[in-house]
Amino acid sequence: MERGRQGRLPAVHQRPLIVRALLIGALALGLVAGARDLSRSWFFPLDRSQLDLRVLYCGGRAANAGADPYALEPIRTCEHEFPTRLMVASPNLAFPFTLPGYDLGPIELLARLPIGAASAVFTVLSLLALAGAIALVARTLDLAWWIPAAALTLSVGFTSLPLGQSGAFELLALAATGWALTTGRDRWAAAFGVLTLLEPHVGAFVVITLAALVPRARAGLAIGCAVLLALALTWSTLGAQIDYLTVFLPGQASSEVHSSQQYGLTYLLATFGVPDGAALVLGTVWTLAMLVVAVPLARATATIGPRAAIAFVPAACAVTLGTYMHATQEALAVPAALLLAAFAPNRLCAVLAGAAAVLLAVPWSFPAGTKQLLVICLVCIALMSWFATSGRLPIVIAAVAASWLGLFWAENHLPPALRIPVVPRWPASTPITVESRAAIAQTARSEPYDVAIKIPTWCGLLAVLGAGASVVKR
Repeated sequence: MERGRQGRLPAVHQRPLIVRALLIGALALGLVAGARDLSRSWFFPLDRSQLDLRVLYCGGRAANAGADPYALEPIRTCEHEFPTRLMVASPNLAFPFTLPGYDLGPIELLARLPIGAASAVFTVLSLLALAGAIALVARTLDLAWWIPAAALTLSVGFTSLPLGQSGAFELLALAATGWALTTGRDRWAAAFGVLTLLEPHVGAFVVITLAALVPRARAGLAIGCAVLLALALTWSTLGAQIDYLTVFLPGQASSEVHSSQQYGLTYLLATFGVPDGAALVLGTVWTLAMLVVAVPLARATATIGPRAAIAFVPAACAVTLGTYMHATQEALAVPAALLLAAFAPNRLCAVLAGAAAVLLAVPWSFPAGTKQLLVICLVCIALMSWFATSGRLPIVIAAVAASWLGLFWAENHLPPALRIPVVPRWPASTPITVESRAAIAQTARSEPYDVAIKIPTWCGLLAVLGAGASVVKR
């Protein structure tokens, strides 16, 4: 392991005392200023901005009442009981609950609490999950703790906690799977791998790759998937889950083709004029191709470093383009980038993986649209550039300067705010994806900014694939 990491970890203590003092002082100042700015952003207090938590909460309330959590009602009525600013401005708007039935149990428990208490519990659990994931990634890859902390705090933490999304829990399951594989606990890897199905379009890649490459995990994977199926039928119904797979998910993917929040190939193709149906088909074909690629890529990467690659690499393949991807999912490629950067067998792999780690550490659309995030993002870029270049200070300064210039320009050249969708009050029997499609159609636009701000993330994802490909070629 030490051979693979040679030259990858920066050593501040090897520099002159005055340089060390200046670097540590600059870092401390940046962290303090960044935390101060962040606390003054519009995301806080958290309980007022966690829109997606309200979706989870209302899905749980619907299930507790014996109603269909995938229907327009009672989700719509519930969401407007605890409105955010957007919901106040659009009195008929509703956001769909998109998780499978086996996720409903914990959500139903959360929904038994008052919304304020539910927000507090969710936030604390998310912070614990993020901290646990950072510790596991650091231990699995034998990295100093600050490296995964700098790489994951914003990319996963900030895209999950302020919005109330489940990304931190998915990351914890992924990190635990990698840790179990690296320490030879294959049966535990099966259990944790099944938990990555919290988000099925990511977990499916992990589970299939585990089944293909880890024989001792196969029985546990089969049992775990059977347990999830039983839980889905216990907490939901067979009819609801069949509708979820055959009607709801295709409808949801179709409704989000033009959403500016999407990062998938389907969105990109549709933005450049490809018909929606063709864009969806091509995005699906790409996803299947990535699933095929994930197995040999993970197998090859596991030969240069820890067996965690068998979990981390397929997760990166899962979130690279496809049909339905958001900023939270894209950050799940970060562990693979860190692994490839730390154990790169050649310069090309080191450069590509290092660049990917830097680019994926920041959810670029957030600091571009919120000035209070600029300083903390630059701190993360500095730390990740330091790691990726083994402490080459001129390159670190250049990376921070380039990022500052790009973000400063973006912050001061924002496109017009998205239109607030005002939809009619659809009958309760209307599929919620119909309402969602109508709402997104009102906010769809063809602004170059919306594509440009995603380019760093797309480049980071493709750089991970390129780094993996260089290992396969070797």
